[in-house]
Amino acid sequence: MNIKTLTQLQQMEAGAACQKATIAAYNHYIENGQIDHACEIADWVVGDAEESLGRNTAFSADFQMHCIRYLIDAYYRQYAESENGSEAEEQAAERLHMALWRLKWVIEGLPEDTSCSLADIEEANQFMQQIYGHFEFDLAVMYKMLMYQNVDMGNAAAAKQYFAQWREHADSDDLMADCAACEQHALVVYHHFIGEYEQALKYAQPILSGKMSCGKVPHETYVPVIDSLIRLKRHQEAEQYLVQALDLLESNIEPHIHILPRLIWLCSLLGLSERVEELFEEYGDLIAAYSQNSTLAYLRYVMAAVAVNDEALPEAQRVAKVLDERNGNSHYQTLLERAFTATALH
Repeated sequence: MNIKTLTQLQQMEAGAACQKATIAAYNHYIENGQIDHACEIADWVVGDAEESLGRNTAFSADFQMHCIRYLIDAYYRQYAESENGSEAEEQAAERLHMALWRLKWVIEGLPEDTSCSLADIEEANQFMQQIYGHFEFDLAVMYKMLMYQNVDMGNAAAAKQYFAQWREHADSDDLMADCAACEQHALVVYHHFIGEYEQALKYAQPILSGKMSCGKVPHETYVPVIDSLIRLKRHQEAEQYLVQALDLLESNIEPHIHILPRLIWLCSLLGLSERVEELFEEYGDLIAAYSQNSTLAYLRYVMAAVAVNDEALPEAQRVAKVLDERNGNSHYQTLLERAFTATALH
């Protein structure tokens, strides 16, 4: 088997073939005791903490969970085996901290992949709780990730429960806490999800005004903001923010490509069919590549394609059913039904 180097893997187009080659290289290095090379690949698979853009959306969540567990174990061993006060100990401690920091990214993304069963997700959540207990981290971040999980799984009752626990434990001095912009963004996501659209817009104001931003915000925030405006029938404002969002994403598209299908879907809801066609012509292949290793990303891709492909709607309905069956509800099927009722914009 031709094992690729990290550089060669990074030059491949995102998608199933890249993940297959990456898994082969990762396994090869582990089996041959080449820990440094295995860690380099695992670091890339999970995502670069220095760039603060979140997890690498080109890979499946279950593979990323395997990688982050390997990184935590490897760097903890390096730290434990290093001489006290040495440079090696300091470097291992820094690497361990970065791995622990990124654990939340992976935990948050697990529901996106239906190869992860509810039991798999629960086992991973317990692992995070054990890790946070061992290192005596505050649990606020864990509760926020559980809230995000249940937003993606369409479970409003559980999302409300974990939201309350997150807010109860929130501590600005928490070592694992996100930046202020990400914390504010989470408030927007939550209130949008439970149908409190005015509240979502209220919490979005510091972000929309430019007072709060980071590598992920406001990029991610535009989706719940625009959808809230559509649901409140404030269509002109929704279009204005949609223009802003697309301009921002297109200035640096690849790190944020996972957001684009949702913006295209919102274009469809606003009846902007020409813009949908333009975006698909420009970015359709890239979106498709990044959707190959995630069920939810693929659903968002085919939902976005409904306006330009007659076969997309039945495929979206099929994938929505797959996700809903795993999640135990009808969240995504209902989302599709809403878009094609008589009251929806076309």
